[in-house]
Amino acid sequence: MENKTKKCSSKKHKEIDAVFYCPECHIYICHKCENYHSDLFESHHCYNLNTNLPEIFTGICKEEDHLDKLKYFCKNHNKLCCGACISKIIGKGNGQHTNCDVCFIEEIKEIKKNKLNESIKYLEDLSINFEKSIEKLKEIFIKFNEKQEILKKNVQKIFTKIRNELDKREDELLLEIENIYKNIYFDEKIIKEGEKLPNNIKISLEKVKKINDEWNDNNNLSSLINDCINVENNIKTIKEIEENVKKCSSINEEIKFEPEEDNLCKYFHKISNFGNVYIKGESKVKMQKRQRNENLNNHVLLISNKKIPLLNNLLKFINEISEISIVEPQSFIPEIKYEKIKNYKIIIYDLNDSGYQKTNNANDIKNYLINGGNLIVTHDHWTHVPKKSDCIQLLGAELQTQSYKVVNKIKILNNTHPVLNSFFDLRFGEKDLIDVSLTHKTDTVYKNQKEYFNDLIIELEDGKNGEYLLIKEIGKGKLIFWNAGHSYDLTDFEKKLFMNLIYWIC
Repeated sequence: MENKTKKCSSKKHKEIDAVFYCPECHIYICHKCENYHSDLFESHHCYNLNTNLPEIFTGICKEEDHLDKLKYFCKNHNKLCCGACISKIIGKGNGQHTNCDVCFIEEIKEIKKNKLNESIKYLEDLSINFEKSIEKLKEIFIKFNEKQEILKKNVQKIFTKIRNELDKREDELLLEIENIYKNIYFDEKIIKEGEKLPNNIKISLEKVKKINDEWNDNNNLSSLINDCINVENNIKTIKEIEENVKKCSSINEEIKFEPEEDNLCKYFHKISNFGNVYIKGESKVKMQKRQRNENLNNHVLLISNKKIPLLNNLLKFINEISEISIVEPQSFIPEIKYEKIKNYKIIIYDLNDSGYQKTNNANDIKNYLINGGNLIVTHDHWTHVPKKSDCIQLLGAELQTQSYKVVNKIKILNNTHPVLNSFFDLRFGEKDLIDVSLTHKTDTVYKNQKEYFNDLIIELEDGKNGEYLLIKEIGKGKLIFWNAGHSYDLTDFEKKLFMNLIYWIC
């Protein structure tokens, strides 16, 4: 559409904004001239510049300083031109089409008319067949969706079988445990019988004494003998109960359950790589996760104050990681020495609200990074130490203020960085904003502001120099400040970003 800030063509009103354009007169009209023009030229159709109309064709060349009518046609560029456009004098916007094949617009009239007729025929044919094409397209999509559902059901069927087998095996093991305990420890009726034992002994003793006192009574001999038999049976039962109680008390066997392999993570790796999806066709493309890295030195040290941190669960499903060790920050961070950490490929500070502890280990961490180690610090707790922490020193920065303004949006500054495409494709347009979990704002001052922005990949959208993902290469290693929200509350984007960081490092 024409520029809405065009000025009136009248010399008297040249400072007033135009509100209409007359294509017949080739002039712009302000609100003062409007009534005069409509009275003089009732048949002229004027365009309102304040409405969303298609671009208005004025017949005047739009090139800067060109005020001539468009009388010529450039065949090379398929473009209308004025006299200044085809002038042999080149400069100040003149002569752009000097060396082109140019003709009068009258000469091209028939050619354009024929082209127009071709377009009309094409659109007419298209309008007839388009409805059929759409119906056909709908049928194709229905078939695609049906095939997709069949494929999904096949996958569900297989995994249902796996789950059923797992459930069946679980039931078998649980039953086996019950049977083992019954065979070794008998059952709880022994306790119930044992509780009755003192009373049974007392009753039996009284019976025995009574029978003994009446033993010389020959008239009741058969009854006495029967009582003796009952007492003998009762004593036998008492002895069995007594024996069972002693046996149970002396049992010291330990029953354990162990998977066939010591490292349970291997099962997770197998499950996470189970099955492949293929695209059948000439391309023979196979979509699957990357093969396991054969480098067995990819050990990760996770410093966390949570027993089962979310980052640990994510690391389990990354094939490039061969071993994960978890330690608590309170005991480990103050004791960090290069010799103690040098064999770890990656060290991750997952300090869920425990705070970063002030230490004097900056040189040890720097030595670790220079020699190829990699350090990832999550959230902003590492900057809470007044003025300087080890990591702040290594970044060449100083903590200035602490503000707890929460930011939910981030913007990507470096859209080409490999970390955004190391496994998942996380590249967005540079102006796109991405929702992240709640992120605390921490202000830091960098000695080299230019270098800071070169290293910063993703920034908080808060109108200031907020940090979200800052990667500083120190020697062979990488120091990564990832100001995510609490690691137990990450978004899907952040989970993928974390896995991309690990893949990129490994």
